[in-house]
Amino acid sequence: MPESTFNDELFATLTDGLTYSAKFVPQSASRYRNESQFTLNWTITIANSRSSLEFDYSQGLNHLTPQQQNFLRNTCGVCETSIAQVEARKKIVETGVVLGFLSSGNRVKPPEFRDVMHSLLLDLTAIDYGSFEEWADDMGYDSDSRSAEATYRLCLDNGLKLRSMIGGKKNADLHDLFHDY
Repeated sequence: MPESTFNDELFATLTDGLTYSAKFVPQSASRYRNESQFTLNWTITIANSRSSLEFDYSQGLNHLTPQQQNFLRNTCGVCETSIAQVEARKKIVETGVVLGFLSSGNRVKPPEFRDVMHSLLLDLTAIDYGSFEEWADDMGYDSDSRSAEATYRLCLDNGLKLRSMIGGKKNADLHDLFHDY
């Protein structure tokens, strides 16, 4: 979404009273440890004075800063399957650092709070379905999959915790804010 079309001021107002933190998790210690795709993994905590919500969050390597991506391309080549690229990517997803990137920007940038909130609000839409099977069909999951059902239940759980934390009115206002995000 272009920066100019998102209302940051309204987002700040609607999330006032919430704290946000993101802790890097090595891929080998994440839920994606057995996947061949490289991911940046985080433990996210959103809290207010009454409760907190902690959950896993992941991003692809395209979330590296443009400078980090250019450094990776320039030092390891543009071919994503080259040995140098694969090894560099493994180090990034394990350390959270673009090794050899000699500037203050070598650490992987945590996800933006608004991107995380958007993801949680999408999770919350799971309550709009009458059943897991309806949700699975609409979201492209196999309704016979235990893994898909676990994902559905996690979406429900996180979404309901968020709604309880922020309240129905703010939830509706945030949904409106993120409508075209």
